[in-house]
Amino acid sequence: MIVDGNNKWEEFSVHIDVVRIVKADFFLLENQLPYKLLKILTDSLAEASGVGLIGTSLKELSKKFITNFIKRSFLDPIPHRQHQIEVDDLESPHPDEQQEEEKDPPHLLDLLRSILIVKSKEKSEKQKWSNEEQWLETPDDHKSKHQPSICSVKELKGKGIRFKAWEREVAIRDAVFNNCCWVPTLTLAPIFLHNTTMSLLLNLMAYELCPDYKEDCEISSHLSLLNSLIADGEDVKELRDAGVLHHRFGSDIEVAELFNKISYVRMPNLKKDLKLRDDINDYCKKLRFSGVRASVEADLTQTYFKSPWSFLVLLAALAGLIMTGMQTYYSFRAYKPH
Repeated sequence: MIVDGNNKWEEFSVHIDVVRIVKADFFLLENQLPYKLLKILTDSLAEASGVGLIGTSLKELSKKFITNFIKRSFLDPIPHRQHQIEVDDLESPHPDEQQEEEKDPPHLLDLLRSILIVKSKEKSEKQKWSNEEQWLETPDDHKSKHQPSICSVKELKGKGIRFKAWEREVAIRDAVFNNCCWVPTLTLAPIFLHNTTMSLLLNLMAYELCPDYKEDCEISSHLSLLNSLIADGEDVKELRDAGVLHHRFGSDIEVAELFNKISYVRMPNLKKDLKLRDDINDYCKKLRFSGVRASVEADLTQTYFKSPWSFLVLLAALAGLIMTGMQTYYSFRAYKPH
């Protein structure tokens, strides 16, 4: 299927459930074959059959296959993100990344990762992690790489922070906290979770934690952030209502338990994610030390500014109080004792 780019599974009388399992097995870490070996096998097959790849390289066909897989697994169930990633977009790298893009990936899982994160034009600062760096740290290194804890979604909402999903096409690991407006907002990339995607993300995380892995641990860092935000099923529900999480599991509690299981693995964090955590914690500290005023503002935001209707109810209540006060005042002025 990768060799000829054919996605017409029905022509082979293969049941769709079997197709899903086979596609998922393509990206298991233990099933990865060296990309060079795949090229040799496909070239040999093309030469023996006399068909060839019809002017298309294995990498282009692999990208087509993987892009289709990402659409069906991650994006299709999310209405406003359907069919927004195209192969042409992935084959136009930034000039600074041109030389890097020309290199063949080690295997298909690495190629899928590079497509899934959709590298931005501004290259992020590399975080080189290895087992030696993780476990043989000096006290100062440990302090600099310490992962600050953050509150759960429910707790952050109680502090006035709103959650929303990106409406434009972004990478899976893009997260931004904006506290410069009236309502502080944490914006996350929407993601669709089911058995296949969860298995895929865990395999990507395992790949990024390999001793010889030399790139940014972007998937692991983002999973670590989501794990910090999700404590129970109510947090999953809040993210689902915000359009950030979509899933096909039996309940929100089941999703929360899946994220809590990976909390036992020490996952590296990119500097941008560490800064995001620090920014959220700084906001929470300012909220705590600013006293009653900040708490009242957060309560008003959650109660009366959550939707236009609640704000209109507040205005109506204030208008009623003002009119009642005016009526009382003029009644008192008009009162003349006998």
